[in-house]
Amino acid sequence: MRISRHTIALGVFCLAVSSPIIPASAGQISATPPQRIAVIQSPDRSESPRLLVAFDLQAIETERHIDFAQLLFQGHLRIDQDAPTVIRLEVLPVLTDWQQDAVNWDTPWERPGGDVDTCAGTTNWVSVNPADTTIMWLDITRIVTNWKGGSTPNHGILVRISDVTPAMIEDIDLSSIELKVWHHAILRP
Repeated sequence: MRISRHTIALGVFCLAVSSPIIPASAGQISATPPQRIAVIQSPDRSESPRLLVAFDLQAIETERHIDFAQLLFQGHLRIDQDAPTVIRLEVLPVLTDWQQDAVNWDTPWERPGGDVDTCAGTTNWVSVNPADTTIMWLDITRIVTNWKGGSTPNHGILVRISDVTPAMIEDIDLSSIELKVWHHAILRP
């Protein structure tokens, strides 16, 4: 297998990624575009905005094993000058159904900021470079596998910066959001 080395820039950090060169016939499936997208912000702006995304999983074949699922999007982060060089992003399955035109920090949630399953989520670390921007490549394999297996309802995901990271999401290119799924372990990025 050939491996290409890429440095991808967007946001306020830079992420170096090793990814395989995947042939067009490899069995990779992308669910695009997302069904629903929203960005919610706390009323006092004390917390970083959170990204909500819901995907229609009909394009993902249920009879095939999901080896790897990845959420990709472009965004800009603002970090404190004394902040660490790594940002921790959490991707959490949403537990309450929501509508794109009727969602905010408090609605329709029981808990402000979104009803999420913190035990079934994933944590992704992103290297920070304040002079650059990057594409976020977030592993959400466990979440998508649980959706397809029926153990978690598919109400989408919520992406947030961890409470331990002194950073704020400043901008997200909503048109860049994509879910990619690989069905063969050898083709995993």
